Amino acid sequence: MATKESGKPSIFWFLVMLLAVFVAWWGLVALGATGLNIWPGKEWNFERTGQLGDSFGILSAFMTTLAAFFTYRTLVEEREAYRLQQQRDNRLDRIAKASAERLHKRERQQDEAASLSAAEARFFRMLDLRLAILGEMVFYEDGKPLMGRNAINAMFRTVNTSFDINSSIIEKEKLANRFTYVSAHYHRFTYHIIKDLVDGPLQADAYRYARILRAQLSESELAMIAFTCAYGDGRGRFADFAREFAFFHNLSAKTIKDFGLREALGDAAFERASSEGAVPGAEPT
Repeated sequence: MATKESGKPSIFWFLVMLLAVFVAWWGLVALGATGLNIWPGKEWNFERTGQLGDSFGILSAFMTTLAAFFTYRTLVEEREAYRLQQQRDNRLDRIAKASAERLHKRERQQDEAASLSAAEARFFRMLDLRLAILGEMVFYEDGKPLMGRNAINAMFRTVNTSFDINSSIIEKEKLANRFTYVSAHYHRFTYHIIKDLVDGPLQADAYRYARILRAQLSESELAMIAFTCAYGDGRGRFADFAREFAFFHNLSAKTIKDFGLREALGDAAFERASSEGAVPGAEPT
């Protein structure tokens, strides 16, 4: 807009100049037509008025050139104004695009935060539900019903007295699956808590939440889950999760040795490599 406004005075004065020349020219013609002798000392005749008219040919050429110059200048100014307008439009487009991207990023972050919050709440609800499932577990020892962790403790005592490190893998498998009718639901739900961490929104921080889960487990619970992963139905994906999260990190050295768990599951199930985020010498959790 500034370029267009700066061009207006030039056009205005050009029109004033044209009008002045036009008035002067008509004034001369009018004076000549009335008989006024514009050449002092010479008499008036039409031959001289013709020469006067011819003398305006040069002026006409000059005025044509001047008009062409101002036309060109107007075109240049219009083109410059268009270029500046395009720059402003492009700048506004970039600003609008950047604003939209920031808004989209902020909305995405809010969605991610809401998703993480919901997933975390779900995780802790599942921990509560796991404790409820544990509390409903019933195991009979010498005809006496035991519930909850007492049932797990009784099963662990039975396995501990029946297990023979030198027995065949088939015998170990039978012993590991002996209490499936009691603990299958409990083991399956614990497995799905870990699977939900791996496959869900908490995946990036799954190890921290897995530590919370394993810190909730007693020695007997850890031992029975480890025994199932080593020799029973927990072999496969559950055992893979145990290795991924050093799930049996808190299990006592005696239990690990007595059941041959390190040989069956590997070191990863008990110790998380320092390159993956463990702190050497840290307290077990």
